[in-house]
Amino acid sequence: MIARHFFYLYFMNRILITLFCMLGAWQLHAQTVKPLTSGIYRIVPKGTNAYKDQSTNETYYLSAAGAVTVKDMKSIATGIASNGYAELTIQLNEAGKLLFSKLTQKNVGKKLAVLVNGKVVMAPQVMSPITGGSLSVSGSFSFAEVDAMKKGLDKEMKSAQKK
Repeated sequence: MIARHFFYLYFMNRILITLFCMLGAWQLHAQTVKPLTSGIYRIVPKGTNAYKDQSTNETYYLSAAGAVTVKDMKSIATGIASNGYAELTIQLNEAGKLLFSKLTQKNVGKKLAVLVNGKVVMAPQVMSPITGGSLSVSGSFSFAEVDAMKKGLDKEMKSAQKK
């Protein structure tokens, strides 16, 4: 009888230790993974930065290495694309222009994710290197959606410039 109680206590103690270790590892993981800021990111096969594409519902893993973020943006404007839908035009600063040029040169034929306000708004395929320092984000976005993207980017851009 004492042996059975001892075994029971030993077994329960082991379960509790395992659960606490698992919980501690989960909390450590949750603390070390920070959300990415808005920008253009390389899509990688696996990783910790998982985001869903709003239009396709596809999950992309994004790499922060070599990414063009709001700190690399000079100005953001809204307008009308040739297809009649709203568009967001982003002008990059000199550092952003160089980064974006390298990013597109290294990823011809691959997709890049455009992350705005914590959501992948599109993942276009790079057809050729883009070296001009400006880019347009357009699709079947409404004017309200593009305006919300601009406001979020402006807010993040101002916050990044303060740092």
